[in-house]
Amino acid sequence: MGDMDRLLEWLAFFDGIRSPEPQNHAMAVAKGLLSSKDVFKKLHPGYTGVVKCSSVIYFKDFDLNSAPIFKKVKDVSRLDQYYYLDFAVSVFECCGQVYIPDEFKRVGEFENTEIFQVYISIYSSLRTMRDSRLAELGNEAASIKDKLTQNLILQTEKSAELVKADALHILKGEIQEERKNISQELADAAKKLKETAVEEIEKYKREAGATLVVKNADTLWREKTKSHFWSFFLGAITFVILISVTIALPLYHWERISAEILKLDKLFEGHVIGATILILIPVLGVAWVLRLVSRFTTQNMMLADDAQLRRVMAETYVKLVSNDAIKDPEDRAIILSALFRPLPGTSAEEISPPTIADILKTK
Repeated sequence: MGDMDRLLEWLAFFDGIRSPEPQNHAMAVAKGLLSSKDVFKKLHPGYTGVVKCSSVIYFKDFDLNSAPIFKKVKDVSRLDQYYYLDFAVSVFECCGQVYIPDEFKRVGEFENTEIFQVYISIYSSLRTMRDSRLAELGNEAASIKDKLTQNLILQTEKSAELVKADALHILKGEIQEERKNISQELADAAKKLKETAVEEIEKYKREAGATLVVKNADTLWREKTKSHFWSFFLGAITFVILISVTIALPLYHWERISAEILKLDKLFEGHVIGATILILIPVLGVAWVLRLVSRFTTQNMMLADDAQLRRVMAETYVKLVSNDAIKDPEDRAIILSALFRPLPGTSAEEISPPTIADILKTK
């Protein structure tokens, strides 16, 4: 049996003669789980040590609301009785004295001072042995750590060489594979570019051919649109002027016209037909002129719209042909026939100025 086991047996023996209710702090301290100072600090968080001055023992404590002060050991009676052993061990380690407060003697524990002194001595020796053993274990651990570190460095260097060789081999294979992939991608891109270029060239050829077909017609329709628009504008202004003059002139010369009408009435007195013909001739003349101007205006407006529509149809035809959307020659013939259809007002329709008979028919 080793010294550590023997000390633990002594501690168990002395701890057994204490009250069975207290927590077994002595065993916890012996096994390295707690220290006497840690246990004592549970009741006094500000505890920093034990001080001996002359023949009086003091312990240093922090008051919660004031600066650090020294209190005499006799004030320890306010401590829980189950923690006095750890306090006594702290006093023994600091001052070399065994202190048993009177308050603890009254509870019937450790009345024999010699036994209590042996217990505290064993407790202190155990702590010293534990600290020494921990230091030895620390040195052994440091030595083992150094050996492991050296072995690890050697193994790391060897592993690094192996890893480097493997990495170079893998990298070489990856480079070759990447070179193959890049070559394949370049070949695919060149093939796709060639196909796209051929398609674009064919598209431009079709667009150029279709543009040449309708180029002159498009230029003509553009000029026709402008000329018919200005003709419509001129006809509309003329029509408005004629209407204004037809209404304003009789009103301005109404007195004179009234006098002339009275003279004609006396001249053709009893001849209604003659008077009617005389009045109807100027009225029909004005109506014929207004109808002529009106038809000229509407015809130019219609022709301007038709020319603009043909230009839009021509542009649409060029786009459809360039995109190869019209492959059937019959479809092209239908669109071209619609583009070059007769102008509105020609063929079956009559666009010549109206005659007197036409004016009479419309009345």
